[in-house]
Amino acid sequence: MKMKKQFTTALALAAVVGFGSLKTARAGLIDFNGFVHGEIITDQLKVSEGVSITANNFSEPFGIAAIFDTQFAGSTPDPDLLGPAWNGGNLAAEGTVLGNALILAGDDTLSAPGILANPNDEGDRPAGEISLTFDSIQTSIGFDLIDVESITAELGAIEFYLNGVLLDSVGFDEFVMMGNEFFDATVAYGNNSANRIAPIGIGDLTLAQQNAGAVGFDQVVFSLGGSGAIDTITFVPEPATMSLLALGGLALIRRRRTA
Repeated sequence: MKMKKQFTTALALAAVVGFGSLKTARAGLIDFNGFVHGEIITDQLKVSEGVSITANNFSEPFGIAAIFDTQFAGSTPDPDLLGPAWNGGNLAAEGTVLGNALILAGDDTLSAPGILANPNDEGDRPAGEISLTFDSIQTSIGFDLIDVESITAELGAIEFYLNGVLLDSVGFDEFVMMGNEFFDATVAYGNNSANRIAPIGIGDLTLAQQNAGAVGFDQVVFSLGGSGAIDTITFVPEPATMSLLALGGLALIRRRRTA
């Protein structure tokens, strides 16, 4: 049986909580490595890691989140997702090898049970949504965006929910909008681009604080305005953040890059 280690523990934390009781929490990383090219992703991370993934394709009767190997050596209908010679973005100069990424599939033809024959991301505008639902409350999330081509035509966003209620959303255009709170001078979109988006914390979400006073979120929805892929998802559970704050080890949940 193939062992899958899509989710790895990035950090283990311990802190005194309440009246001296010791509790542990961990930050997480999902890089999707260990899956095979074209594998349909649903609840593979649910039992062991407490994360489930669903998809909604606006143009098709099916909603499929699937793996695309960005180092795939065979014939592919979407070379725009191939690296590590990325054509732009803050990961291009580093020649970052990303391995597997998650796409919203535009075709449901199978080569084997649970495996797409020709994995390709949905290119219609807007394309649809990929949702991650966590069993526990999270306080921050970071991720990679691959092949997001044009924010003027592809108005994508990440939406934050708690118990099914929308807390706030951050548009992908905000990362390149000078003067915006989420502006990152290193982010550059375009065909075959690859960008690492710095973690967004619950404290950065103004509406979440004003309207709900939320301490975290249990679901994020990547609203995809067109083609693209998601990778390298990092997240911090609420107890871990509180522990770090108690220890004085976390001044900011989100560290923004500067020019």
